[in-house]
Amino acid sequence: MLPYDVVSDGQRLKLQNVVICFKRGDGLSQNSLCMEGWHRGMALIAHICDIHVGARIGRVFPEDINRWWQMMLEDWRSLPERVELALVCGDVTSDGTDEQFEAAKAAIESLEVEAHLVPGSIDIAAGKENWIDRFGEIDKLVKNGGLNILLVDVLRDDEKRLWSLTEKQFGWLSKCFDERVGEPFMLVFQPLLERREGLFRPPWDEDAMEALFERLRSVNLICILCSGMHSNREGFVDGKLLIGTGALCGFRITETPPERCILTRPGYRLIALDGIAIRTFWREITSRVQVTITFVGGSHTLGPRPLVNMLDVYGDCTIYVQAYARDAKITSVEIGLGGSPWLPMRKVWDGIWSEWEGTIRTYEIGWGQQLLVARARASNGEEAYDAIPFWMRSLPSQSATAVREAIVYELLQRPR
Repeated sequence: MLPYDVVSDGQRLKLQNVVICFKRGDGLSQNSLCMEGWHRGMALIAHICDIHVGARIGRVFPEDINRWWQMMLEDWRSLPERVELALVCGDVTSDGTDEQFEAAKAAIESLEVEAHLVPGSIDIAAGKENWIDRFGEIDKLVKNGGLNILLVDVLRDDEKRLWSLTEKQFGWLSKCFDERVGEPFMLVFQPLLERREGLFRPPWDEDAMEALFERLRSVNLICILCSGMHSNREGFVDGKLLIGTGALCGFRITETPPERCILTRPGYRLIALDGIAIRTFWREITSRVQVTITFVGGSHTLGPRPLVNMLDVYGDCTIYVQAYARDAKITSVEIGLGGSPWLPMRKVWDGIWSEWEGTIRTYEIGWGQQLLVARARASNGEEAYDAIPFWMRSLPSQSATAVREAIVYELLQRPR
């Protein structure tokens, strides 16, 4: 989950008040973040984004959304640990109609776990009354063990339509931080928080976000959790870890005719808190066996598939992979370069899903466009594959990898 190469055994990096640890052999990996202040055993949280109840776009119909929801519930029942808390980010509805709100409310009640929601812009296009009537007030503090989860409504319904914080909200957040000094926090927004060339991407309110991040400097903030705007994102904003979660609805809007969207693999994010680390995993609900290349060096690979970040690779780098098998165990994960021999990866953590590491060496790769492939094998004989196109560059660079562009890519046949 942390977008840079693993450092040497036992080394610790202090980011503000959050300690990130990399220790070979102790079960911590690139996909884990240490928690200070956690005082209980395993807890499992589900982050669900962009349900879009009632959606009708391209080849997506309302019955598809209903099917994905039921498949998610079935997937939860198959997990070895029980999901005990659901955090839901909008858009929950597709058009914000009363009928869609009633259907969304019934769906949330079917979770049979504690659930807390923040709306998307579609959900409140006609005002926030419908939302509050059905789901209650948005701004709230939720306790889960030693973790403080702050859900914050940053969508303004005034004429400017900025994503911002009011003075009242800022005061409430500061009070929460002051009363729980040193305790771990998680912030939950709906819109994706992005900073480009030093500026927060509009319609984020630049002044409000600068003030918030200045306040967060003294807070033990584990992460900021938000909708990934139908895609998976992981990275740092001003030294704070940001995790964006893809869409359960199974599409990414493009506004390009004729379909105006592309189909993506529907899913949700699992967040495991085990007293040592916070770990997250994007779960594809249509895949019984799943393998995902999450990072190549310091570069996140995007998702859900077929969304990928095409990368530029400049030097040796570590590959980070996550794998999962429903009703089975992952027995091996290997990586290969388009026709080259499969190389075994090293398992660094084994829990509800497993996490694996491997290395690509520049002297083993030709220049130009290449294809990195991961293969996972399960104890029931099933397999899964994932692939990332990249360019092997001969130019010098301060980093081992960089994101070139976001593309749509899918394997058309099983690699040999």
